[in-house]
Amino acid sequence: MRLSSLFSSSASLIIPKIIPIVVLPFVAGAVSGRSLPAQVPAGKIVYVSSGKLFSGAPGWDAAEARFTVVVDSVHGAEKKLDDSLATLLTAFGRDESGLSPDARLARRQELDRLHTAFAKQKDLMEGGMQERRAALLDPISERVKAVLARFRKEKGYAMILDLDSGSILDASPALDVTDQVIALMKTTAAK
Repeated sequence: MRLSSLFSSSASLIIPKIIPIVVLPFVAGAVSGRSLPAQVPAGKIVYVSSGKLFSGAPGWDAAEARFTVVVDSVHGAEKKLDDSLATLLTAFGRDESGLSPDARLARRQELDRLHTAFAKQKDLMEGGMQERRAALLDPISERVKAVLARFRKEKGYAMILDLDSGSILDASPALDVTDQVIALMKTTAAK
Protein backbone atom coordinates (compact mmCIF):
# COMPACT_ATOMS: atom_id res chain seq x y z
CA MET A 1 0.00 0.00 0.00
CA ARG A 2 1.31 3.38 -0.91
CA LEU A 3 0.34 6.57 0.84
CA SER A 4 -0.88 7.94 -2.48
CA SER A 5 -3.30 5.04 -2.84
CA LEU A 6 -5.14 6.35 0.20
CA PHE A 7 -6.25 9.36 -1.84
CA SER A 8 -8.10 7.26 -4.37
CA SER A 9 -10.27 5.72 -1.68
CA SER A 10 -10.69 8.69 0.63
CA ALA A 11 -8.78 11.91 0.79
CA SER A 12 -10.19 12.49 4.26
CA LEU A 13 -7.83 9.78 5.54
CA ILE A 14 -4.96 12.07 4.78
CA ILE A 15 -6.16 15.60 5.41
CA PRO A 16 -8.54 15.60 8.35
CA LYS A 17 -6.81 18.65 9.85
CA ILE A 18 -7.04 20.79 6.72
CA ILE A 19 -10.78 20.64 6.13
CA PRO A 20 -11.89 22.04 9.52
CA ILE A 21 -9.40 24.92 9.42
CA VAL A 22 -9.77 26.06 5.84
CA VAL A 23 -13.22 24.98 4.69
CA LEU A 24 -15.69 24.05 7.39
CA PRO A 25 -16.19 27.47 8.99
CA PHE A 26 -17.42 28.73 5.64
CA VAL A 27 -19.51 25.68 4.83
CA ALA A 28 -21.15 25.69 8.24
CA GLY A 29 -22.40 29.24 7.73
CA ALA A 30 -23.60 28.51 4.21
CA VAL A 31 -25.43 25.32 5.18
CA SER A 32 -27.12 26.81 8.22
CA GLY A 33 -28.42 29.73 6.18
CA ARG A 34 -26.62 32.23 8.35
CA SER A 35 -24.58 34.90 6.71
CA LEU A 36 -20.84 34.71 7.02
CA PRO A 37 -19.19 36.81 9.71
CA ALA A 38 -18.07 40.28 8.69
CA GLN A 39 -14.37 39.38 8.89
CA VAL A 40 -14.74 36.71 6.20
CA PRO A 41 -13.71 38.16 2.85
CA ALA A 42 -16.28 37.98 0.10
CA GLY A 43 -13.76 36.45 -2.27
CA LYS A 44 -13.57 33.72 -4.75
CA ILE A 45 -13.87 30.04 -3.95
CA VAL A 46 -11.11 27.87 -5.36
CA TYR A 47 -10.11 24.25 -5.03
CA VAL A 48 -7.10 22.01 -4.80
CA SER A 49 -6.51 18.34 -5.46
CA SER A 50 -5.36 17.04 -2.09
CA GLY A 51 -3.78 14.00 -3.72
CA LYS A 52 -1.68 16.13 -6.02
CA LEU A 53 -1.02 18.65 -3.26
CA PHE A 54 0.33 16.04 -0.85
CA SER A 55 2.31 14.18 -3.50
CA GLY A 56 3.94 17.50 -4.42
CA ALA A 57 4.75 18.41 -0.82
CA PRO A 58 8.38 18.42 0.30
CA GLY A 59 9.08 15.22 2.19
CA TRP A 60 6.25 13.26 0.58
CA ASP A 61 8.43 10.89 -1.47
CA ALA A 62 10.59 9.99 1.53
CA ALA A 63 7.52 9.47 3.75
CA GLU A 64 5.87 7.30 1.12
CA ALA A 65 9.03 5.19 0.73
CA ARG A 66 9.29 4.70 4.50
CA PHE A 67 5.60 3.83 4.75
CA THR A 68 5.94 1.27 1.95
CA VAL A 69 8.67 -0.49 3.95
CA VAL A 70 6.42 -0.53 7.03
CA VAL A 71 3.46 -1.89 5.06
CA ASP A 72 5.55 -4.58 3.39
CA SER A 73 6.92 -5.65 6.77
CA VAL A 74 3.48 -5.79 8.40
CA HIS A 75 1.93 -7.64 5.48
CA GLY A 76 4.83 -10.13 5.52
CA ALA A 77 4.35 -10.78 9.23
CA GLU A 78 0.59 -11.15 8.75
CA LYS A 79 1.16 -13.64 5.94
CA LYS A 80 3.43 -15.72 8.20
CA LEU A 81 0.70 -15.82 10.85
CA ASP A 82 -1.92 -16.81 8.27
CA ASP A 83 0.34 -19.48 6.75
CA SER A 84 1.16 -20.87 10.18
CA LEU A 85 -2.52 -21.15 11.09
CA ALA A 86 -3.34 -22.71 7.71
CA THR A 87 -0.62 -25.33 8.24
CA LEU A 88 -2.03 -26.18 11.68
CA LEU A 89 -5.57 -26.43 10.28
CA THR A 90 -4.40 -28.70 7.47
CA ALA A 91 -2.61 -30.95 9.97
CA PHE A 92 -5.71 -31.08 12.16
CA GLY A 93 -7.87 -31.99 9.17
CA ARG A 94 -5.46 -34.76 8.28
CA ASP A 95 -5.22 -36.10 11.85
CA GLU A 96 -8.77 -35.46 13.06
CA SER A 97 -10.24 -38.88 12.27
CA GLY A 98 -7.55 -40.67 14.27
CA LEU A 99 -7.95 -38.54 17.38
CA SER A 100 -10.02 -39.40 20.41
CA PRO A 101 -12.98 -37.10 21.09
CA ASP A 102 -11.10 -35.44 23.96
CA ALA A 103 -7.95 -34.94 21.88
CA ARG A 104 -10.03 -33.61 18.97
CA LEU A 105 -11.75 -31.11 21.27
CA ALA A 106 -8.43 -30.06 22.80
CA ARG A 107 -6.91 -29.43 19.34
CA ARG A 108 -9.97 -27.45 18.21
CA GLN A 109 -9.77 -25.33 21.32
CA GLU A 110 -6.05 -24.77 20.77
CA LEU A 111 -6.68 -23.77 17.14
CA ASP A 112 -9.43 -21.37 18.27
CA ARG A 113 -7.05 -19.88 20.87
CA LEU A 114 -4.33 -19.46 18.25
CA HIS A 115 -6.77 -17.92 15.79
CA THR A 116 -7.84 -15.37 18.41
CA ALA A 117 -4.25 -14.64 19.44
CA PHE A 118 -3.17 -14.22 15.79
CA ALA A 119 -6.11 -11.90 15.12
CA LYS A 120 -5.14 -9.74 18.11
CA GLN A 121 -1.52 -9.69 16.98
CA LYS A 122 -2.57 -8.64 13.47
CA ASP A 123 -4.75 -5.87 14.93
CA LEU A 124 -1.77 -4.62 16.94
CA MET A 125 0.42 -4.65 13.83
CA GLU A 126 -2.23 -2.76 11.85
CA GLY A 127 -2.52 -0.23 14.67
CA GLY A 128 1.24 0.23 14.70
CA MET A 129 1.21 0.70 10.95
CA GLN A 130 -1.44 3.40 11.26
CA GLU A 131 0.54 5.11 14.02
CA ARG A 132 3.61 5.12 11.77
CA ARG A 133 1.51 6.50 8.91
CA ALA A 134 0.31 9.32 11.16
CA ALA A 135 3.85 10.03 12.36
CA LEU A 136 5.04 10.29 8.75
CA LEU A 137 2.09 12.38 7.55
CA ASP A 138 1.52 14.74 10.47
CA PRO A 139 4.47 17.03 9.64
CA ILE A 140 3.41 17.12 5.98
CA SER A 141 -0.23 17.72 6.94
CA GLU A 142 0.76 20.58 9.22
CA ARG A 143 2.85 22.16 6.46
CA VAL A 144 0.05 21.79 3.92
CA LYS A 145 -2.49 23.21 6.36
CA ALA A 146 -0.30 26.23 7.11
CA VAL A 147 0.50 26.88 3.46
CA LEU A 148 -3.18 26.59 2.47
CA ALA A 149 -4.20 29.06 5.17
CA ARG A 150 -1.43 31.46 4.14
CA PHE A 151 -2.27 31.08 0.43
CA ARG A 152 -5.99 31.69 1.06
CA LYS A 153 -5.28 34.82 3.08
CA GLU A 154 -2.68 36.23 0.69
CA LYS A 155 -4.87 35.69 -2.35
CA GLY A 156 -8.05 36.86 -0.64
CA TYR A 157 -9.98 33.67 -1.25
CA ALA A 158 -13.04 33.01 0.86
CA MET A 159 -12.70 29.24 0.69
CA ILE A 160 -10.48 26.46 -0.62
CA LEU A 161 -12.27 23.20 -1.35
CA ASP A 162 -10.80 19.76 -1.95
CA LEU A 163 -11.55 18.28 -5.36
CA ASP A 164 -10.57 14.78 -4.19
CA SER A 165 -13.10 14.69 -1.34
CA GLY A 166 -15.92 14.15 -3.81
CA SER A 167 -17.89 17.19 -2.75
CA ILE A 168 -17.15 19.16 -5.92
CA LEU A 169 -19.26 17.82 -8.75
CA ASP A 170 -18.11 20.24 -11.42
CA ALA A 171 -15.81 23.24 -11.46
CA SER A 172 -13.82 25.30 -13.89
CA PRO A 173 -10.18 24.25 -14.16
CA ALA A 174 -9.38 27.95 -13.80
CA LEU A 175 -10.34 27.65 -10.12
CA ASP A 176 -7.76 24.89 -9.50
CA VAL A 177 -4.93 26.46 -7.50
CA THR A 178 -3.16 23.20 -6.60
CA ASP A 179 0.01 23.98 -8.56
CA GLN A 180 0.22 27.47 -7.04
CA VAL A 181 -0.08 26.06 -3.51
CA ILE A 182 2.57 23.42 -4.27
CA ALA A 183 4.91 26.14 -5.56
CA LEU A 184 4.36 28.21 -2.41
CA MET A 185 4.92 25.16 -0.24
CA LYS A 186 8.19 24.37 -1.97
CA THR A 187 9.44 27.94 -1.65
CA THR A 188 8.56 28.07 2.05
CA ALA A 189 10.25 24.69 2.62
CA ALA A 190 13.42 25.98 0.97
CA LYS A 191 13.68 28.87 3.41
